[in-house]
Amino acid sequence: MEKFKKILFVLNPISVGKRNKNISDKIKSIIGEKIDYRIITWENALQDIESIVKTEIENENYDLVVAVGGDGTVNKVASVLVSTNI
Repeated sequence: MEKFKKILFVLNPISVGKRNKNISDKIKSIIGEKIDYRIITWENALQDIESIVKTEIENENYDLVVAVGGDGTVNKVASVLVSTNI
């Protein structure tokens, strides 16, 4: 199994729901300092998350991008990743 060196999490706290409202803390506690990672939080529907994700993956060398949210979050992140090798 290939080890990931750098992971980007795109988090939509609204679609994650109340029971998972501390999802970024859970990510931090699981990954800790084992892997280099960044969490981008999608604050609201007016925020252009596609541009933010695109800029982030163009400027950094991510091995994995994880969309944490609902189908809208997955769709927006996937639309950016289609034209990459991630």
